[in-house]
Amino acid sequence: MEPELAPVDGPTEQPQVLLLEDDRMQLSLLARHLEACGLRAIMCTRVSDAARQLQDNKIALAVLDVHLPDGSGIDLCNQIDDHPKLAGTPVIVLSSDDGADIVRRTRAAGGKYFLSKPYDPAVLLTLVEAILKEA
Repeated sequence: MEPELAPVDGPTEQPQVLLLEDDRMQLSLLARHLEACGLRAIMCTRVSDAARQLQDNKIALAVLDVHLPDGSGIDLCNQIDDHPKLAGTPVIVLSSDDGADIVRRTRAAGGKYFLSKPYDPAVLLTLVEAILKEA
């Protein structure tokens, strides 16, 4: 059974969620869950591609992995937080790293939530729903 996300109130335009994940299977699975809930997933496997997508699209939420081939999702989170046009974009950070340090780094970079891998898709979708309702 697919996790369900309540419909987002407001305009009929699909909210766009940026996904940054270098594991293509996880990326595809996450995109499928979000799209099944009426969201548009913009998939990236590299930090440089995600940065470009953030500039070129109206992103309602970013979901970022930490360890990527060309950089860190935490560094991108910092860039989002520091950029006048992008500041305020909610960010969820996903990582297999554990411990208080990664959570502290996520929050210091402007990340709203941290989820440890492996994560329950229903929990992630609950966070996505809460974030989009706040917007």
